[in-house]
Amino acid sequence: MQNILHLFLAEITAMVDLRCTLWLFIAMLSISSTDTAFNSSNYIPQITLKPVLGKVTATTFVLDIPQCVFSDYAGSDIWLVIAKQDVALTLSDSALANKRTYNSFFGNGYYHIQPYSGITYPCSNDFNYTRVGNGDSCNEIEFCNGPLNSSLAYRVKFIRLNGTTLLNSTQWSAVISLMTARNRATIDTWPGRRSGGMIVITTILSICIAVFLAGLIATFIVGSKGHLTHKTVEKIEVPLSEEIKFNDYQGHSADYETNIPKI
Repeated sequence: MQNILHLFLAEITAMVDLRCTLWLFIAMLSISSTDTAFNSSNYIPQITLKPVLGKVTATTFVLDIPQCVFSDYAGSDIWLVIAKQDVALTLSDSALANKRTYNSFFGNGYYHIQPYSGITYPCSNDFNYTRVGNGDSCNEIEFCNGPLNSSLAYRVKFIRLNGTTLLNSTQWSAVISLMTARNRATIDTWPGRRSGGMIVITTILSICIAVFLAGLIATFIVGSKGHLTHKTVEKIEVPLSEEIKFNDYQGHSADYETNIPKI
């Protein structure tokens, strides 16, 4: 009996140890996944998916602020690098650490925007974004957020610098294209411009209206003919009493003329 009890307790202990090991493994896996999720090198900047007016214009676009990426670096400077799409992937870490101004963009193909402290990039559920290209005082600010060129496509990335040393960074964003302004002379403003479906519907409605109008006109013509025929018959039918009166009048007139004495 005691042997059976010992075996039973041993099996229970083994099951408990197995469950504890399994839960410990799951917990470690979760922690590892969390660390990976907050790794800045895995973050890809993107145009915000929130309902913001003018997400992409001819000179600006709206980026989500990285959440829980740079929040542990409150004392560090976080820069945003703007680059032409064909230049971005050729830039080395040393080139990215060499800060470029907005006015040097057309010569270098990239520039840095005025940095913010890591505390500006919190780890919260609040919606935070930045509008790239929204600045207008680039003569006064060296690393200004100046307007973008609508004819170019861009890539962006966030980087953390310590002086001229690149400590870490996000990945490059996907290619971002701006809205292209159109010459108003080329815009078709004719209100009759419709799709194929609208043309079919318009044609059917036009035929129905034409048939309806034709039936209405035919009904009007038939009704008018009947009305005219009725009026003609009324003009032909002269009462007999009127003829008698007219003859009496003629006879009376003749007698009157006969009785007039001749001078």
